[in-house]
Amino acid sequence: MKNILCYNMLRIINNRDEGVQKMNKIKNTKGITLISLVITIIILLILAGVSIATLTGDNGLLNKAKNAKIATEKIGRAHV
Repeated sequence: MKNILCYNMLRIINNRDEGVQKMNKIKNTKGITLISLVITIIILLILAGVSIATLTGDNGLLNKAKNAKIATEKIGRAHV
């Protein structure tokens, strides 16, 4: 009976120690690093630059939409 009790006590202590080790790992790895934050901001800036250029360039979506509107209005006037 004493052997079973000692075994159970050792198991409880080992489980507690494993839990403490896991908590220490979590404490050491929480948060994001400055490098990952800077890389994320750089990627977002690149994406923003590409999308702005796509929208407002000489052959951008806004100019294409304006030209399509003008062409559609000309066709509409021709049929009236």
